[in-house]
Amino acid sequence: MLCSILGWIADSLLFTNLRERSGLCYYCLLSNAAFKHTLFIDIGIDAANLEAVQHAADAQIRALQTGGFTDDMMQNAVLRYGFQAAAASDTISDLAVQQILQLRRGDPRSGAEIAKAMQKVTRAEIGEAAKQLRADAVFVLRAEQEEAEPDAF
Repeated sequence: MLCSILGWIADSLLFTNLRERSGLCYYCLLSNAAFKHTLFIDIGIDAANLEAVQHAADAQIRALQTGGFTDDMMQNAVLRYGFQAAAASDTISDLAVQQILQLRRGDPRSGAEIAKAMQKVTRAEIGEAAKQLRADAVFVLRAEQEEAEPDAF
C-alpha cells in the first residue's frame, strides 16, 4: 500500500503533486526491489528543477509518514493490488511467478488473501512503515553537451 500511495497509482502523492499540481517533472515512476527492501523513484525533469524536485519528493515522503493521504488513495491501492492479483492467474507462467513469489516471501497467502488483508491496514501503519524509508543515493543523468535544435521542415 505504501508503494501504491507514494507512486504506483494514478492519484499517487508523487504523480499528483510533482507532475500534475507543480509541473516539476515530465514523469514520476516508482519501482521496488522487494527482496532487497529498496524503492526507486525515477523522475524526468529539467535540470533547473533539480532542487525543487528533491524538496517536493521529500515532502511527499513526509506526507506519507504523517498520514497526509486520502482514504480514496488507500482504497485505490487495495483495488490495484486486487486487480493485479486476479490478473496473475491469467496464464500458466503468471501462476508460476506467483508461486515463486510466495515461496520467496515465505507467505503462503494468495494474492486475493493479501488484498483482503490490505483492507485492514491503517493510515498509522502505513505512516510507521514510511518512517523506515531512508534516502540512499541520488543519481542525476545529464547530457555532456546541449542537444542541437532539430532542423525545421
